Amino acid sequence: MEKARIMVLAARAMKKPAALELETLFGRSISMSPKQDLNHERADRHFKVREQQKADAPKATADYYAGLQRIRDRTQELRRLRVAREARKKAPFG
Repeated sequence: MEKARIMVLAARAMKKPAALELETLFGRSISMSPKQDLNHERADRHFKVREQQKADAPKATADYYAGLQRIRDRTQELRRLRVAREARKKAPFG
């Protein structure tokens, strides 16, 4: 225990960061393995994509509903034209 305390004090004297103090105290590396690093990068990309999707969501929703409204308007127009055409067919010539 005394040896660990001396190592911590020596690390502080050399002004090492706390992470290096832990590395010296416990005798193990704190850096990530390549697999962990790849997983971290993948998670970071996924997080950024999700954040971008959240930022784009209001516009995407508005575009979606605007598209639905355009379809409804066009369907209404086509229905009006079909009814008018059918009325002309049924009307007597005159």
